[in-house]
Amino acid sequence: MNRRWIVVSALILIGGILLARYTIQWKRQKDSDAIKKTLLAQRNAGTPDEIVTPDKIVEMHIINHFGEFHLERNEFGKWIITKPTSAKADPQILDSFPKVLVGMRIDPVNRKPKNLEPYGLDEPDIKVKYRIRLKNKDFWQQIYFGRRSPVQGSYYALDPDKGDVMLIPFELKFLFNLRLVDLRDKSIVTLPHLKITRLVLRFPDKTYEFIRDRKTNEWWVEKPVAGLADSGKIGAVLSKMNRQEKIAFPEISGDDKETGFDSPALILSLYDPNAVEKTITIGAKAKRKGKETLRYAKIENEDGIFLLDGAFWLDEVSKAMKTPLWERAYFRFRGRMRSIHCEKDGVGFTMSRSGKKPKWKVVGMENRTPEFLKFRNELKIIFNMPQQGYVGATATEAADRFGLDKPKAFIHIHYVEKVRVKEQKLFFGKTDPSGKYVYTYSNLNPYIRLVDKKALDLIPTNPEKFFLDETQGQ
Repeated sequence: MNRRWIVVSALILIGGILLARYTIQWKRQKDSDAIKKTLLAQRNAGTPDEIVTPDKIVEMHIINHFGEFHLERNEFGKWIITKPTSAKADPQILDSFPKVLVGMRIDPVNRKPKNLEPYGLDEPDIKVKYRIRLKNKDFWQQIYFGRRSPVQGSYYALDPDKGDVMLIPFELKFLFNLRLVDLRDKSIVTLPHLKITRLVLRFPDKTYEFIRDRKTNEWWVEKPVAGLADSGKIGAVLSKMNRQEKIAFPEISGDDKETGFDSPALILSLYDPNAVEKTITIGAKAKRKGKETLRYAKIENEDGIFLLDGAFWLDEVSKAMKTPLWERAYFRFRGRMRSIHCEKDGVGFTMSRSGKKPKWKVVGMENRTPEFLKFRNELKIIFNMPQQGYVGATATEAADRFGLDKPKAFIHIHYVEKVRVKEQKLFFGKTDPSGKYVYTYSNLNPYIRLVDKKALDLIPTNPEKFFLDETQGQ
């Protein structure tokens, strides 16, 4: 588990416990002053009529072993770093700080001692100052952290506004002893992958574009050639993108030649339902010993250059995209089917249904009842056979070379989707030189592919085996 998640988990747990305890106690003692004497923020800034809640902390200054950091909420209530640099702050960590501060109880051990040295508070290790915004006035509150006390699990702390030395839980002190990199927002893709509606990847040699149908949630390939995409694989890649983080923030001039932004390895654009774009540019490898996979990157309309894991963003994503993301099961049932026609070597039949209470019938043999589920299950065996490879050409470009201009067999399905009648067509051509595979393509994916020759052998051409009356008579 990395440092960030340890910090976040600890903050959430401690902050939640303190806030829950605080809220319960406030409700129980709403009409008394007891709460003001036990909670630091409330004692110094609050009033009986206005409770100090985490959202009322609008600015924090932290001085620790790693430097001095200023943080404040912007106009949208989001935390930003203003010193020593200007940057977005990690929302999970920063949202937890106010919960810890407002829930911090006072356990005085010495009121206004003259000598702070025994407590390590003459030169505090960590200082935290935070601004509380109430209805009529802003208040600054402070707490200083000193050395460990003889009491197990506690540290000395000072309320400099009152001069009181108190005890705080061991873990509270170190929650504020974070580095700048810990405080910075390290997220790259913040939009949940289920809300991404368009994905564009521009590699030096090719551009890939995918669009999600918001009604069916299916992904479709738009470029380089249109077709139905493997939604599961795209969803997995996007989900993994959500979990990727900025690894480091190098101090670099931003020279395009040094960072590789003049000839990027990848430009990735993501779009939400409102067509708002987020573009990530990934450049050259960073020269860091032992970390050869790190690459420079930047996000459009955001300040700063950062390093990310090139092994994922380039190697893994590139491999996924360049191993075509079209539907692996090369054909499948869609919508409410109305008719299915199967034919091989000029022999075949059609099964269809119509009317208010439609029942499946074989065209020309309507007086008999077919077992449709058995028929459909046989077709599913064919449709679910995995692709064995792509030829690298579309049927429009090379149908005659692979026997698809005059297919040996085909399956044609009419189905209803959103009131409209649509078609699916699957064609089978020649067998490949090895004799193990057959060339095929569908109107949902124009690329010519290879599937096991068993698919061709399994195409039904005689409806007799599907009739219920004959099955029952055996």
